[in-house]
Amino acid sequence: MVKRAALIGNISQVAGMHAMCVLTDYAKQKKIGKTLVIGEQRLLALEDGEELIQLVSKS
Repeated sequence: MVKRAALIGNISQVAGMHAMCVLTDYAKQKKIGKTLVIGEQRLLALEDGEELIQLVSKS
């Protein structure tokens, strides 16, 4: 998971975008490098897209 999140972060940095990795069996939320790693249940609990954008922008 750590290597995958780091790779996603590197690719997003080259593309000038934000990065997020959603895991099905993960209950936490954290950053690995500049990549937001979030569990599927946490993602589903978000109220709207603006809340997701805020989470990703903080990473």
